[in-house]
Amino acid sequence: MAGAEVEAIKKDLADINAFVKERFDPVTRDVGLLKEETERIKQEVQRTQQRERNTRRSALARTAEESSLPKVPGGPYVGMDILDLALVRRFAYSQRREGFGPVWIERAEEAKRLLAASITPADIQASHEAATRKLDSWFSVDSKSTGQFQGFSRSMLQSMTRAAMDSTTAGAGDELVATLESRELWLDVNLQTLVAPLIPTFPMPSNPFDIPRQLGDVSFFPGTENIPTTSTALSTGKTTLTAFELVGQVPYSFTLEEDGVIAMLPEIRAGLVRNVAEVLDDIVLNADSSATNNINADGATIAPTDAGKGHWLIGYDGLMHLPLVDNTAQSNDHAAAVSDDMFNEIRVKLGKYGARPSQLAWVMDVNTFIRAQSVSQFRTMDKLGPNATLLTGMLGAIEGIPVIVSEQMRLADIDGKVTDAGNGTDTGRLLVVNRTQWAQGFRRELTIDVDRDTQKRQTVVTVSFRHALTERSGARSSASHTGLQYNITGVV
Repeated sequence: MAGAEVEAIKKDLADINAFVKERFDPVTRDVGLLKEETERIKQEVQRTQQRERNTRRSALARTAEESSLPKVPGGPYVGMDILDLALVRRFAYSQRREGFGPVWIERAEEAKRLLAASITPADIQASHEAATRKLDSWFSVDSKSTGQFQGFSRSMLQSMTRAAMDSTTAGAGDELVATLESRELWLDVNLQTLVAPLIPTFPMPSNPFDIPRQLGDVSFFPGTENIPTTSTALSTGKTTLTAFELVGQVPYSFTLEEDGVIAMLPEIRAGLVRNVAEVLDDIVLNADSSATNNINADGATIAPTDAGKGHWLIGYDGLMHLPLVDNTAQSNDHAAAVSDDMFNEIRVKLGKYGARPSQLAWVMDVNTFIRAQSVSQFRTMDKLGPNATLLTGMLGAIEGIPVIVSEQMRLADIDGKVTDAGNGTDTGRLLVVNRTQWAQGFRRELTIDVDRDTQKRQTVVTVSFRHALTERSGARSSASHTGLQYNITGVV
């Protein structure tokens, strides 16, 4: 990122930090934040976080522009990239019964043929290398040791690039374009998520798919000449990734003409990417397969068809479920305001899994983050030094562990769960997770379809993907790699 832009973001965070500390300074007459002040700072934090993402994304786009895939070389869609053209083509086919549908389809297909013909294996390889650099910079946090970038980005990117190369070699334009469409959409969403990139990702050639579990420790013994050394019988096992599908639909007016779609493309694309990124972070954090007394809707029974809630029932349980339900020994009822002690109070529950800051991450809601500014251990980005490694969405660090602020981490009731009818008391939560002890996978990457709903007289854009998430120890009831501090008071 440009130095001036980075410094501006750091200054915003430093100003927030200074304001909160001043308000909590015991020598002043003010002992806290008014509700209105908290809301104002919350909005400022969210704006700063989005500004950080936009700034980094723009910088990466500029550095990779010379190696991006070719765009449509001519015709009415000249200059469109492969994902924009994909949206246009899908809208065209959805309108094929209208008088302008066939002509629109013909133009879109011709643009597709021109684009496919202009893409060479060298273009794909250059694009792959640029995307790798882009993602490596975006997820720049101990990627070699934690597997964050290696797992979440490189393996999937490589498999998609190989598929695209195969399609080019075979001269199959349809296959080539479809493969690259999927890759570009996945890349767009990847750069918008905050929580999902924390978890290593494995390609899923089948569903379910087994990945090897850690083998345990090797025992070492003193060696004696001519005497066989005692060997270690390693425990073996596997962790199974089972993918479940999520589907989202966005309705538009029944008849969308070609010019209208072209004008709306930036908004349509940005909206789809933002929504997919939000729901992906949400399910990684909050998924709960229990319909009754769900951790996100306590005191009620929800259904997969409930808008804004059904996605929590995807089929697996997320990060928050482990300390709240599976192994409650990994959660702690703080029952107090934000303090220095609350961080070590929950980190100690991780035992050996909490030893290496490079493998850990704090995830907290916006309100708790604001109050954490008053904690002496908290370090905003301007105090981390020029050599600090910054994650996407990271707004500070505590004890060398990055702090991720997520809008998908909601305020909860005093039991750590979100009450469906409204929390009796809004309290904050603080999650600490060893990222290496979780795994996720995509059996099918993001796909987009556009259809007409004649009954409702709408054109419906459908986005879907199949996702898997699991913890890697194999025993959630005794897993100690994830901890939750809940009932953090005074955050509103």
